Amino acid sequence: MGYIEVFFFTTIFYSLYVQFHPSMGGIWLRRDEKNNLRFVPSNLGNLMSAPLKNKYFWSYNFLIINYIFLILASFSCFYVINNYNYKNGKYL
Repeated sequence: MGYIEVFFFTTIFYSLYVQFHPSMGGIWLRRDEKNNLRFVPSNLGNLMSAPLKNKYFWSYNFLIINYIFLILASFSCFYVINNYNYKNGKYL
């Protein structure tokens, strides 16, 4: 497993989390005025890029929906685990 796989796994996890979380939900699947379910990927893109535009996404309460923070944390964890395993003769 490499950084590309970690990136895709984290992105899929994040997308599903923000879509189906009870207090957030309905980010990329929304109902329109006729109550039809619509796929709106731009909403997910806007939420992912929001930490680059708004400082309050970096507060403690919003870190769970901060995509940039989640990617950095995932890469950091992967690096630490991979480095530990490499020093002990195990490879991922």
